[in-house]
Amino acid sequence: MTRKFIATILAAAIAVTTLGSTAQAHHRNDDLIKFLGAATTLIIIGNALKHKNHNHGYYPHKPYYGHTNYHHKPKPALPRNCIRKTANKKGHAYHVFNRHCLKKTYKAAHKLPSSCALRYRGKNGHIRHGYGVTCLKNKGYKIH
Repeated sequence: MTRKFIATILAAAIAVTTLGSTAQAHHRNDDLIKFLGAATTLIIIGNALKHKNHNHGYYPHKPYYGHTNYHHKPKPALPRNCIRKTANKKGHAYHVFNRHCLKKTYKAAHKLPSSCALRYRGKNGHIRHGYGVTCLKNKGYKIH
């Protein structure tokens, strides 16, 4: 879009310079050319500043693989004894971490991702709250 705009401004400037041959018209054309040149320069500088920090020093055509975030401590392993086996309405079995058990045995239970939270039916049919084992593994949690 910027290239088209600049090309339009330059074409207008060239068209304006070819009009009129009097000194007064020439003086007005010079002012218009200076104005258009300044406007183009400001647009280019503004566009460059706008997009200055969008790539954070990395170029999109050179992806950086293997980035390690050294600012976060590794997550402590989740206790295996809090895993419960349950089944959905269709009878397919899956494993969940029981929330109550995690609160008692895992200090960072309050920091677990809410996107992995779910409800399931316990052995007696009561609704229980927990976290999907596969989901937590995909988020980087380990089980001991």
